[in-house]
Amino acid sequence: GVLYILFTLGVIIFNIKSVPRAVMLIFSCAFSPRALFGGITGIGIRDAVTQGIKRGLFTNEAGMGSSPAAHALSSSDNPHFQGTLGLAGVFIDTFLMLGLTALGIITVLYTGEAPPSVTLTGSEAVSLAVGSVYGTRGASVFIALSVLFFAFASVLGWSLYGKASAAYLFGEECRGFYLFSSLLFTFLGCIMPVKTVWLLTDAFNTLMVLTNIPALIRLSGRVREYIPEK
Repeated sequence: GVLYILFTLGVIIFNIKSVPRAVMLIFSCAFSPRALFGGITGIGIRDAVTQGIKRGLFTNEAGMGSSPAAHALSSSDNPHFQGTLGLAGVFIDTFLMLGLTALGIITVLYTGEAPPSVTLTGSEAVSLAVGSVYGTRGASVFIALSVLFFAFASVLGWSLYGKASAAYLFGEECRGFYLFSSLLFTFLGCIMPVKTVWLLTDAFNTLMVLTNIPALIRLSGRVREYIPEK
């Protein structure tokens, strides 16, 4: 994560003269007549909210009830402090890392005279932005290492969450079965069409939110009990 932030900061600093235009472009597009008409009709808001929620859940897991399995292993004596760390993780991931990524892409690709004429995927846009500073080879290495580390950490994290949940619900003997199933789905995710993987990801993330939110509401009273008095 630290290396990713440094690399994206390098892209922005290298193109620092284009940053003001990139910021202006963000606001001008957000409040353009087309965007306002889409907001009035509800279509633009629907699409933005839908994509925002799906990608937000995928990147930071806020509200899904997964990360408490990791925070519960902490040796901290203050649950409020540990919860604050969880909030900080969401902020660093969503506002810092993703914000720098978006600003870097816009600064490099969309502030010139000839923006891309085709729709780019996320990895393609990042690769082109990074490649403009570090070269094609540097961009390839950057993307490969980023995907490797982020994906590997995700697989380990979700394996921990799933085994803990399976053991709580069905007993310790289910840990081995869950580990086997997670390895199987990791393999299937590598060979399935990308569109199908995203659809399954969004569906399962939504199911976790629908089961976790009622629990958060029910436990809100207990959370207030642990907040230290000022």
